[in-house]
Amino acid sequence: MAAAVESTGVRRTPLGLLYTAASMIAAVNSVLGGAGLALLGGWPGGLGTGPAVVVGVAGTLVLYGLHLWYGMRRNAQVGLRPPPVRGRSRR
Repeated sequence: MAAAVESTGVRRTPLGLLYTAASMIAAVNSVLGGAGLALLGGWPGGLGTGPAVVVGVAGTLVLYGLHLWYGMRRNAQVGLRPPPVRGRSRR
């Protein structure tokens, strides 16, 4: 994973995690999940428009926060590995 991230020009930093393709896809999925929660809260749940929007925004933030939490854990695991040896080995 580290080579894939570094090959795209994104450094292994907490901020660099936001510029990966996985984070962009997670942002779209989080918005769709939040919209689904708002619809579920507004229609069968009997909430008004305002509370349904609040539920949707909160759901979006929670879903994207879970993605960032997972990404930070994976980034820390990958960061513990030693860098690969490049070039010829010296004997």
